[in-house]
Amino acid sequence: MRALRRLFVVTVLLLAGAAALLAQPAGTISGTVLSIASGSPLAGSSVTLAFADGSPVQTVTADRRGRYLFTGLTAGYYALRASRANFLTGRFGQKTWNYTGLTIELAPGAAVTADVKLHRLGAVTGVVLDENGEGFPNVTVQAITADAKGLTGRVSSAGITDDRGAFRIAGLRPGRYYVTTAAREMEDGTGYLPTYYPGVANRADAQLVKVDLDSETPSLRVQPVAGHLARLAGSVPAASKIRDAEVTVTLFRDEDSRQATAGPGGQFAFAGIVPGRYTLVAEVRSAQGRLASYQSLDLLGDVEGLMLETAPAPDVQVRLSDENGAAVSDPQILVFLARVENAARTAPVKAEAAGPGVYRAAGLMPGRWRFFVVAPETYALDAVRVGVSDALDGFVLQPGRPVSATIRLARRAGLVRGHVTDASGRLVAGVPVVCYPLDARNRARLGGFRSGRSSVQGEYRFGGLPPGSYLVLAAPFEEFDPEPQLDEWKSRAPAVEITGGRELSQDLQLLE
Repeated sequence: MRALRRLFVVTVLLLAGAAALLAQPAGTISGTVLSIASGSPLAGSSVTLAFADGSPVQTVTADRRGRYLFTGLTAGYYALRASRANFLTGRFGQKTWNYTGLTIELAPGAAVTADVKLHRLGAVTGVVLDENGEGFPNVTVQAITADAKGLTGRVSSAGITDDRGAFRIAGLRPGRYYVTTAAREMEDGTGYLPTYYPGVANRADAQLVKVDLDSETPSLRVQPVAGHLARLAGSVPAASKIRDAEVTVTLFRDEDSRQATAGPGGQFAFAGIVPGRYTLVAEVRSAQGRLASYQSLDLLGDVEGLMLETAPAPDVQVRLSDENGAAVSDPQILVFLARVENAARTAPVKAEAAGPGVYRAAGLMPGRWRFFVVAPETYALDAVRVGVSDALDGFVLQPGRPVSATIRLARRAGLVRGHVTDASGRLVAGVPVVCYPLDARNRARLGGFRSGRSSVQGEYRFGGLPPGSYLVLAAPFEEFDPEPQLDEWKSRAPAVEITGGRELSQDLQLLE
């Protein structure tokens, strides 16, 4: 009877608490989305409200005067961001474009006004001229990102010259870019090579172009370099012997790729190829299975009649084990493979479970691949081996050569957790927190570094960490780029040592 009475009292208290929450008056958050350069309202902007930890609440569209309104809000901590085509996403209370915004503390029934200001993305403008100094129409011009060391990145945006040879590439984030014309084949059989600003064929001789927000570069002048563009033609003989075969041939060069669908007899052709070293991959798909061909090719001139011999597309079987060699069988563990050769933009492939602790992926494209493992935070990736070789950084798949791999997981992973405070000691919600391995092998194990945001209570947590030294920091930057920032962060945030199977408590002060 006493237990029933106690249960009754607890139930009444819970119901009373819920009623109190329901009785709290709802709050509102409203404001205007504005251009930071002109101060004008930005109609049609998308405005997203989220809890401080990043969990979404609602998204609305600003009206013709750039105004937005969120109603029926419970008391709590919120984050607000807005976006619009050709503008950089902005956050309420940002100091600069790459800083996090301020958290909105909403009291019961309060009405908060929060304007969001957006920067217009940068643009590159210029003109492409022919040998006679006249505007060159219908030429594709690309802006390619460059990192802090001047290495190539990906094509960010492109434009096409008008009848005067003028171009404008908009929608660019701040940074440094290579500006290059695309290869062009002329009707008379002559051609033009990809040419980098200010008019050179080699990227090493190119001049980087700096792009800022709310502005465009002074007009650039580029004259394409004349040169012969090669033609490649050949066949995949296996296609003619297999009914209803689908054949694709992909030509890779660095991060670029071109793909052709072979004809009924397996014939394929590429035209307008810039001379250089390429990787050529053929894939044959049919009801009978998959075949593949894989080879490197130096294209210095036209190549005709190239025959690509095929073999079964490679399969991968992987076994999970722990530090002692015992099989690891956990349905929560997922194994993925990603092709990393040529920085190809191919989607990761999920390996399917083929038995306790055994996974398999069949019919893969040849080339260099890497394993990625998603597992509960009690596990940490330790090693990857293909045969007797270390394959943590990747391995090569060849046609006709199935691969057996072993992924070793440590059952006692490290964990770091704590709170984030500002200079006054107040808990800070919704700020980016980074856990960066200082050991390159650990970066390979984690696929880079870990990042997240502090919770509404100002807490952060990173698990599944292999032992080693880490830089754990909270900073008000929306994007963490380790290469240019790492030395600075090392001087401001001491490294911490993570031990397998142990939890480290590490409170952080927000770096400004």
